[in-house]
Amino acid sequence: MIQTNGDDILLLTPYAAYNYSRAHLKEIKIEPEKVTRYSSTNRLSGFERAILVLSKQPWATNLTPIPATVIDKGILRNVPYCSFQCGENYEVNIYGDLENPAGIEIGFYKTLIDDKLRQSNCIQFMSDLFAQATDKAIVQALELQKDLKILDDLTFEITPPIADDSYGGWWVSVYSEKQLSLARASDDEMKHISVSKLDSSKQSSQGDASQWSAGELKLARDSVPTTITFTNKDGQVISNAAARI
Repeated sequence: MIQTNGDDILLLTPYAAYNYSRAHLKEIKIEPEKVTRYSSTNRLSGFERAILVLSKQPWATNLTPIPATVIDKGILRNVPYCSFQCGENYEVNIYGDLENPAGIEIGFYKTLIDDKLRQSNCIQFMSDLFAQATDKAIVQALELQKDLKILDDLTFEITPPIADDSYGGWWVSVYSEKQLSLARASDDEMKHISVSKLDSSKQSSQGDASQWSAGELKLARDSVPTTITFTNKDGQVISNAAARI
């Protein structure tokens, strides 16, 4: 057990996390927390440690697994991943092999793109996923508006909401292009391992407990960003901005 979310309890396993209703649990035994170490073969933390670190952030309340929308553009295209939402519109995604991830990203939607506190929270979380001081230093030194740095086989990147592959969010991501390529599914494979939101919603409504609920499907990132026009506090009109509504 890593977090309580109202009437639900979030349970963490080495390769997944699940929300269970207290009403469905007969007994809960609290055991000492197992020490989850850094991977000895990968500079990035594995899935279990990453989610454990996330669950301990004061802003990462109501940590919840959500459906992973197929990414159809950019360096992350067609790479399978698991996705979590927490706090006020934060999202964390872990790509490829969960024990040795090809990449991890954290970002946020529905708020000012220059929200320094949220950006700082994301940077600190990402920094905590590394054991090596040099990797931590690169994360901490990234330019928050937009940046990309490479050290050995890892790319450290800040993606702003205006980027084509941002889906309307601000992101800090670290990934290995080589590992992403190895994890990337073909278009034909994607047809077999993915399902449309409509079909998933139908299966859930028919009582299939293995499918995402309608509420969980609403939490997934939009497959096509919504564009809006608005006037900022300085009176400047911003047109065709990507947004998550």
